[in-house]
Amino acid sequence: VRGTPMSGSSAGALTACVTTLTFDGQNYDDFLDISKSAYETLRTHDTAPGCLGRMLRRKCEILMPEVAVDRINEWAGGIRVGYTRLLPFPRPAVVDRFRCQNDLLEALGASSHIPYIVAPSLFATFRGVPAVDGVLSRAPTFGCIQ
Repeated sequence: VRGTPMSGSSAGALTACVTTLTFDGQNYDDFLDISKSAYETLRTHDTAPGCLGRMLRRKCEILMPEVAVDRINEWAGGIRVGYTRLLPFPRPAVVDRFRCQNDLLEALGASSHIPYIVAPSLFATFRGVPAVDGVLSRAPTFGCIQ
């Protein structure tokens, strides 16, 4: 339903953003093509550290151009991306407004960063702060209901 609050971390955050962008059926075929391409890339190149994170970033740049940020920010129910902020100590964090395409893509990257699996590093960076997958904080707020 249009205006339903959506949130999540990792795949849930990606799903919330993609749902916002494909809600009216627009871009849905693009999303399916990109998903198929991502699957084929992973099958061909394996999931060696770094491959998944780089591939995810490239595919999201295609699916979520700069104008997508406005649509995500304007979603009536709100879109929330959960991640684990590592400094000054690990704790759950949620972002619901994005400044630009890079800000959105960094949030999604941090939200899905599983150390040494998604990328060959211990953490991603979001707004200058080290961060990892939101599920690692076990925050109860990553669902739509608080």
